[in-house]
Amino acid sequence: MKRRVPLVAIVAGLLSGLLSMTSQALASPVAFVFDTSALAGSDNVRFASDLIDGDGIGDTSITLDLFDFGGGGPVGVPSRVGGANGALDGTVRLTDTAFFSSFSQALTHGATLGFRLDVSTTALGLPQPEGFQFSLLDGAGVPFATTDPNGLNALIFREVSSGNVRFEQYALVPEPSTLSLCVIVVAGTILRRRLPCGLHVRGDSRLVPVVHSS
Repeated sequence: MKRRVPLVAIVAGLLSGLLSMTSQALASPVAFVFDTSALAGSDNVRFASDLIDGDGIGDTSITLDLFDFGGGGPVGVPSRVGGANGALDGTVRLTDTAFFSSFSQALTHGATLGFRLDVSTTALGLPQPEGFQFSLLDGAGVPFATTDPNGLNALIFREVSSGNVRFEQYALVPEPSTLSLCVIVVAGTILRRRLPCGLHVRGDSRLVPVVHSS
């Protein structure tokens, strides 16, 4: 079962990542393509991007465009917080005119999701760099599982300052299918029925005798 990640935890994770991450620097703009086949069967998906202001000055702008939904497309009206503008059918822009800026919009997904990300900044990275995060959320606003080791389930994390744009890119993690879970349950039931009397299965998969007190 997925656990909701509170907004406070997302902001704290972004700030922590800004202070600790080390990764390669790339010049912008950069094109990203994600394999979204892991979302098969998920009807409610939201595109979500966030920008954290690291210096209290409106000096960073993140632009997302050239969206390719792999056969899907945007749905409904976007949600915008702080310095967020635009929509998925055109251009999305986040500027650090507020400490926390966020954009999200529902979409129907295909096998892939691609877009271009461009950064414009004069931020010096003091007291800390700006931070950008992109995630895909389910209908409850919970990020789909990714390979993000920070536990935020981000697909992109970018550290932004003038002359030093760093990023971490992650991948979606397929969830066990209903069929797979059913096979596991059925196999376990059959195994237990076939065990000789007086044996049971330990949590470490070893068979041990059952000792009955007299």
